[in-house]
Amino acid sequence: MRAVLFIAIALCMSGCGGLAGIIPFSIFEGDWDGTWDGVVDSGPASLNIDATGDISGTMHADIGDEDGTVTGTIKNNGQVTMTINFPSEGNHSGSGTFSLSNGGTTLGGVVTIAGGPMTWDLDGP
Repeated sequence: MRAVLFIAIALCMSGCGGLAGIIPFSIFEGDWDGTWDGVVDSGPASLNIDATGDISGTMHADIGDEDGTVTGTIKNNGQVTMTINFPSEGNHSGSGTFSLSNGGTTLGGVVTIAGGPMTWDLDGP
């Protein structure tokens, strides 16, 4: 019986484009708003995570009074790679881990960028 089921699944996958036809799904997908806190500065942030785990967003440095951009990716295990760009400083890249809490309505974690760790606390969908 298992062999028949395996063959049926294999035929369906090959007829439907195989694994390449599977649409990716990020458990973190949505719009997230909250704060970031670094070694020298902190402020509000807004991130969008799409269905593939791509991150885009904005952040504001309260002390430096400057707006910056955020790009990156997040995997379903929470591993994050992120690039932050403030016009006065240029690009800074780093990595870390995010996780969901409060029934999936809070996203938080730490990303280490040149200069130290950045803690993120965001509310979302």
